[in-house]
Amino acid sequence: MKGADGSFAGVVVGTMRLAYFRKLFSKADLGRHGSISLFRTDGISLMRVPYDPSQIGLSFAKSSNFQRFVRSPSGTFVGTAIIDGVDRIYSFTHVGDLPLVMNVALAEGDVFAVWRTKSMIIGFSLIVLCVAAAILAQLLRRQLRRTASTEVMLSRSEAQYRLFADHAQDVIVRLDRSLRRTYVSPAVSSMLGYAPEELLGHSFSEMVHPDDWPNVAVLICASQAEGSNTEATYRLRHQGGHHVWIEARYSWVAEDAGFVVVLRDISKRKAAEEQLEGLNAELERVARCDALTGLSNRRHFDEVLDSEWRRAKRDRGTVSLVLIDVDRFKLYNDHYGHQKGDACLRAVASAVAGSVRRPGDLTARYGGEELVIILTSTNESGAAQVAERVRDAIQSLGLPHIGNPACGSVVTASLGCATLNPSDGEEPSALVAQADARLYEAKRTGRNRVVATMPVAAVVSDSSGEVDRLQALASYEEAGVAHPSDSLDRIAQLTAQLLGMPMAFVSLVGREEAALVGRYNVEMDRAPRDAAYCAHTIQGDELLVVPSTLADPRFTYNPLTKAGIGFYAGAPLIDPCNGHKLGALCVVDHQARQPLDEAQRRLLAGLARLVMNDLESRACAATTHTPELDRIQAA
Repeated sequence: MKGADGSFAGVVVGTMRLAYFRKLFSKADLGRHGSISLFRTDGISLMRVPYDPSQIGLSFAKSSNFQRFVRSPSGTFVGTAIIDGVDRIYSFTHVGDLPLVMNVALAEGDVFAVWRTKSMIIGFSLIVLCVAAAILAQLLRRQLRRTASTEVMLSRSEAQYRLFADHAQDVIVRLDRSLRRTYVSPAVSSMLGYAPEELLGHSFSEMVHPDDWPNVAVLICASQAEGSNTEATYRLRHQGGHHVWIEARYSWVAEDAGFVVVLRDISKRKAAEEQLEGLNAELERVARCDALTGLSNRRHFDEVLDSEWRRAKRDRGTVSLVLIDVDRFKLYNDHYGHQKGDACLRAVASAVAGSVRRPGDLTARYGGEELVIILTSTNESGAAQVAERVRDAIQSLGLPHIGNPACGSVVTASLGCATLNPSDGEEPSALVAQADARLYEAKRTGRNRVVATMPVAAVVSDSSGEVDRLQALASYEEAGVAHPSDSLDRIAQLTAQLLGMPMAFVSLVGREEAALVGRYNVEMDRAPRDAAYCAHTIQGDELLVVPSTLADPRFTYNPLTKAGIGFYAGAPLIDPCNGHKLGALCVVDHQARQPLDEAQRRLLAGLARLVMNDLESRACAATTHTPELDRIQAA
């Protein structure tokens, strides 16, 4: 083929499958001695039926029969075959514009034997062959046109793809089996600062950041082994020495087990992601942090406690909890103001955090002036040591607190410790409840102390304080008022009715026993001190409330609990002259009940003061014996 300017443009080649003609010719029934032949115009035999491989490719250009074929485009004549000497009637034709000559030859003997039938077959065969030749020519011309059109389209597509590759912002790289670059698009200059030719033939791994290459290598090897595509995000070295974050898509090429790689610069996106991660981390920190103290907040505390509880249950370990309450903090706020109160809480929180040294432990603000510490894998003794260290650190701050005179007029805290081995069916709330009960006991029994265990029996102290208490109680006995009286019975009845309790009593706790000097629906008039609930009540300045005596380890095996007492609440009877706790005003029930609310607590404490007023007035009357006082007492 020649181009428009006459230059050589290429060669067009057409091929024919001879087996097709053999198959086609074999279908014709030409009698025993008939034949069908296909020649080129130069006399070369392309196909002859009956088929003889030795005759294919022979030249019959000089035979008289072929000379007749050449002289006319088609015709019929009788001649003798040069191959086998059989006289045949030859019918031939040139196949369209193709350099082909086809002839059908019938033996004269066969023709004249059944000439009518054969003539019809021959005519039909000629028609079929002509049609086939025409179809063949048409198909060949169509195929040639398609081939030429395809070549033009391929040329245009290649130019188009080259245009895309040269002008795309993403870098396109072709890697061979050994991961060496065989093509790099021009966009690499703007992305990495290199000219494309600088990178050709070099290993792909040379530019990957050393920290990223191991992961990238694993992905690529797996993709080659599986014959699949893959993606990766990593850093490539820029010509300037810094690294650029890129996102790479590897498309596996089956022909050479290499890759077509598309690289996209994601440095800005990566910077935005890192900034977002930082903001998210800050938001998470803020979400978990208490704004005032800087400690973890209640939400984070609940999450960590639940997590540590499940871990301890799985590992059969322990979890300890320390609840901390700043003593008389409401009075501090009332006297110094809320800004000073906030500063006080921050100082206390800092002291607590500084006393908790293990990174696995957590310090949080539980609520208000209450802080909490989670101690992982810590037993009761260890938790008590940490709690004492915290208590001392808070007291050592030396923050003035005029409303806390009993503890040196400085800021102090009460602490309750609890340790549990989580078991099936138990919840973390059980640990919190136990620590809270011990915190309340620390506050009730004087504040600025740690309560790590609940004593089963009330402590009978031989200290000077206990001696002075017993002397104060003896003065009431000498005055003749430390015995049952109608007025105390009425106060007991009033107390039971106001609090909705079935039983109430007034007790005075001596060295060996507690005497019930006022009773309502109570049969017994005295009880051993080591069994009396009120012996625990006088250990502190505040109420002792036991919602369930069976559930409280101090009273589970108490004889009174076994006798049927399920609930107890008692307010200490405090001598107004010297502050000694002489006994308690108590209410009890056979069933466990909900704890008293704040209003009920205030009511019980007020009625306990009423009891002391009654004792004081009767003691005063016994010493003066004036008619006026007798009248007041009678009233």
